[in-house]
Amino acid sequence: GTHNIDGDPLFVTGPHGDFYLSCKKLQGAKSPCVNAGDPAEPDWGFSLLTTRSDGKPDKRVLDMGYHYPRR
Repeated sequence: GTHNIDGDPLFVTGPHGDFYLSCKKLQGAKSPCVNAGDPAEPDWGFSLLTTRSDGKPDKRVLDMGYHYPRR
């Protein structure tokens, strides 16, 4: 379907689960799901959450994937 990514999401284990998105800073490669969400989507409080292994908040263009509480 539309708005799907065909590549490996590069999941890594983080403090709350097994499905954080890999970040270049920690794993050497950035997940294609980082900043890949709909740019028109409002924040809905996602800036208080993270999908990323480095724990940075999700802001601007949202990341694709489950959003965990920030550490």
